Amino acid sequence: MAGKYRAAFFWIVFTAAVFTGCATTVSFKTQQPPVWNTLGIQRLAVMPFTATYYSVLQRRTANWLTNEALKRIKSTDHFTLVNSSEVTRELTGKGNIENIADALFNGQLLYVSVRDRTSREQKHNKDGALSYYPLYHREVRMSFDYSLIRTGGGIAGSNTVRDVTISDSNEIRWNLKSEEVMIQELIKSNMAEIYRYIAPYTQTEYRRLEKEKSKDKFIKQRAKEAGELVKIGNYKNAQEAFLGVYRDSGSFASAFNAGLLIEAQGDLDGAAAFMQKMYHETGNPKFVSEITRLRKALDDAELLKAYAENKEKLSNTVLCKDIW
Repeated sequence: MAGKYRAAFFWIVFTAAVFTGCATTVSFKTQQPPVWNTLGIQRLAVMPFTATYYSVLQRRTANWLTNEALKRIKSTDHFTLVNSSEVTRELTGKGNIENIADALFNGQLLYVSVRDRTSREQKHNKDGALSYYPLYHREVRMSFDYSLIRTGGGIAGSNTVRDVTISDSNEIRWNLKSEEVMIQELIKSNMAEIYRYIAPYTQTEYRRLEKEKSKDKFIKQRAKEAGELVKIGNYKNAQEAFLGVYRDSGSFASAFNAGLLIEAQGDLDGAAAFMQKMYHETGNPKFVSEITRLRKALDDAELLKAYAENKEKLSNTVLCKDIW
């Protein structure tokens, strides 16, 4: 199975070797499955956020939440979006919404509040005298939740609650950010990671090479030379160089680095098997955490394969077109 997961569904791509002092950190781009189980969902309707109270501020905030959620979900390019009005019309007519949507993204604004206050501050003038001045503050607090419900029954994404706050201060009252601007900033920053919940996504991860601790100058020099190969992106030769150091000295650091570089070249199966072999040979417990991490990555790879196959299958089916 070695090399089974090279770049296909769980891919790892070298982007850079970051240098922190004497340590070399290798960065990877990895594809991750979503937090929620959205397998089988293709047609998705983003329903308007509801509000617990219907003040003007609540209505406007609920509308901003809806628009931001729609924008973020649409940007994943993972679903066929169904207009929420189509779902509402079907529900009103007591029809079967399964005919037009596989799932509904629902949200609720629990509360939003704006608080203004003034404090009395002090500072020293140029002549050293103490003077007082007013400082104006504005704080916006908001709580909202969202979830993903399959129309055929069942919860694809459990209820996620966000309790968030933003504040601003200024010596001039009219220079404070408006409540509308602050609310929208709060929504954008706290909706930014919705994509992680609903669709496969790419993230950057970092792995730090182990530093050679041998007192043998020759071994240290060989490990340093292997590290230089990593810095220029020559992973294959660096892997072989670290393996040579391990075979000649039993160095944990070189064995660990060789395993890391196998992973860096996209071979998750090979990396997991190598780390397991090194644990049996050295007994070093640090290999255990790497084995656990790599096994999870392999499980994620299988899940990502299912997402890819599912999307391809559904894309070949006649579905509702986006209505916007």
